[in-house]
Amino acid sequence: MTLRIVLRNSTVDNVSIYYSKFRVSNAEKMYLLEMGNLIGPQGWDAMRHADGQKFSTYDRDNDVSSYNCAEQYRGAWWYSDCHACNPNGLNLNGFHESYGDGIEWSIRDNTG
Repeated sequence: MTLRIVLRNSTVDNVSIYYSKFRVSNAEKMYLLEMGNLIGPQGWDAMRHADGQKFSTYDRDNDVSSYNCAEQYRGAWWYSDCHACNPNGLNLNGFHESYGDGIEWSIRDNTG
């Protein structure tokens, strides 16, 4: 199974990215995520750190951080040592001053 993600910012710019593999294990394995390669613009692979992680919620802390990332950033996700993306964060309707608790998809310029 592949995963398609369409990202749109507050100015209605869109970008589509795909992951060549997207598989979530069962509850016994704590919904471990397995992902393939990114197909899309270079630098948009904000989910890479989620590969191989167990799903964390405010009451099921399965990340590798010393604190509960899902509780801290107000959204359940496959956190590693917290996040580069938080699509399940709060919808803060555009720009905001808070850090990491809103919907987030950090991009990196890997061209140089």
